[in-house]
Amino acid sequence: MQTRIKTNIWQTLAAATLVIGVATPQTARAASVEEEIRAGEQVRRQAEKEIGPALPSSDPMSRRVRQIGAQFARLSSRRDIPYSYTVLRNDKVLNAFAAPGGPIFVTTKLVRTTSNDAELAYVLGHETGHIDRRHIVKQAEKQQKFGIGAAILGAIFGRRVGAVGNIYGSLQSLKYSRADENEADTVGVRLMAQLGYDPRAAVSMLGKLGGGSGVEILASHPDPKARQTSVQNLITREKLIDVAQRMGGPKLNMDGSTNNIEYPNDDVDYDNNVNPGNEIDLGAPLRLRASTREDVNVIMAPVTGLADWLGANVSNNGTETTLRRNSRTVTLRRGSSVIEIDGRSQTLSAPAVSYNGVLYAPLGAIVRAFGATATLENNVVRLSLPGRTSGFVRVPQA
Repeated sequence: MQTRIKTNIWQTLAAATLVIGVATPQTARAASVEEEIRAGEQVRRQAEKEIGPALPSSDPMSRRVRQIGAQFARLSSRRDIPYSYTVLRNDKVLNAFAAPGGPIFVTTKLVRTTSNDAELAYVLGHETGHIDRRHIVKQAEKQQKFGIGAAILGAIFGRRVGAVGNIYGSLQSLKYSRADENEADTVGVRLMAQLGYDPRAAVSMLGKLGGGSGVEILASHPDPKARQTSVQNLITREKLIDVAQRMGGPKLNMDGSTNNIEYPNDDVDYDNNVNPGNEIDLGAPLRLRASTREDVNVIMAPVTGLADWLGANVSNNGTETTLRRNSRTVTLRRGSSVIEIDGRSQTLSAPAVSYNGVLYAPLGAIVRAFGATATLENNVVRLSLPGRTSGFVRVPQA
C-alpha cells in the first residue's frame, strides 16, 4: 500500500539522500542498518510535510495504532530496527506504507475505514512484514550504481518526477514485487494469529482496500481478490484460527469486544502521569533484569500476583510453580530460563528468579501464554485479557 506524493518531495529527497552513500558496480555493497534508519527518518520528515502531519501522541487514534503496532514490533525478527507506528492526518487518501528503518504510517482515512482492531492489525502486520523481510532495502541494493539512500527512497515512492527523472526514472523497478506483497501478507497474517487476532479480518480488510474507495495501490500489487484467496488458503492450510484460539482468540478487538472502535479515553495520559482508577495491584512491584539474549532489560513480574490478575490457579511442589487457567498449563522453575506451556518447552528472555522471597518471571512470556496482551507505553505496562479488567502496572526506572 502506497500513497502518491507531490512532485516537490522528490526534488527535496534527491538532494537529501544522495549524500548517504554511493556504490558503483565495482564497489557494490549492502546497505547498512544505519543507512536504512537514516533514510527512513528522511521519509518520515517528508511524509509529514506532503501527506499530512502526525497526530499528537495523546490522540486516541494514535494510541490505538501504537498499541497494536507495538505487538507486531515485539514479534519481528529484526531487533536492530526501531519500529514506530504513526497516524498521518489525511482524510482523503486511504493508505499505509512502511519506510526503511522502522517507521510505518497509516492515514486517518484508513484507520477510520477499519471496523475493528483485527482489520487494523492486518494492515500494520503487513507493513511490519515489509520491514522484517527487508523488501525495500533488497530492491535498493539491486541498483548499486545509485546512492543506497536514494535507491531506498525510490523504492518507497517508486515513480519518476520532473527534474530528478534521470535518477528516479531508473528506480521504478524497486517497487514492491508481487512476491514481496504476498510475503508481507503471509508474515502479517501469521503474526495476527499469534497475537490472538482473528486472521479472517485480513480478508475483510483486503476487500475494503480493493473496493475502489480512493485507495491508491501500485500496479505491481497483486489483485486484491487474488490476495484474499491467497490469505484464506493460508489461514486454512496453517490452521491459523486454531493458533489464534490458543492465544485467547480469535478476537476482533484488543479488549475482546466485537463492537466497532469509538476511540475511548485511555487510562494513561502523555505527560507521563497515570490517571487513577485502573491500576492493577500485582502484590509486588515490577522489576527490570538484563536479558540473557541481548543487551536490553526484561520486565519481570511477580508470578503469583500476575496469576491472580489472569484468573489462573497456582500450585508449587517445591521445585516447580504451575499456573493453570482453563485448558492452559504453564510451568516455571526458579533459576531456569525454560518455561513449559502445555508440556512444550520455550526459552525465556531471562530466568525465573526470587526477589525478597517472591518468584518473578518475564511478564511478556506469562501474559502471552494465557492469551493476554501487554503494551509498554510511557513507563507503564497496559494489560488486557478478554473477560478480565484491563489496566496498567507501573514500570520501575532503569
